[in-house]
Amino acid sequence: GLDVATTKGVIDRLLARGLVQTAPSPSDRRRQLISLTEDGWQFFMQKAQRGLQVSEDTLAPLTQSERRNLLRILRKIQ
Repeated sequence: GLDVATTKGVIDRLLARGLVQTAPSPSDRRRQLISLTEDGWQFFMQKAQRGLQVSEDTLAPLTQSERRNLLRILRKIQ
């Protein structure tokens, strides 16, 4: 759900940090393919568990039924 300008800014910052790399699309010269570098993959693996914990902490006050409903609603407005 990011607009083009925001997405470009995010990718530029990730490129500057060496976390992603770009390559031209073989099927469409107007597009760039973006992929994680080895450093980007390692960064993701280090941070993923923390992200899962934040999600768990956020949902902790809800019952299982409330969690399912919230996630269903969020997917609907995505």
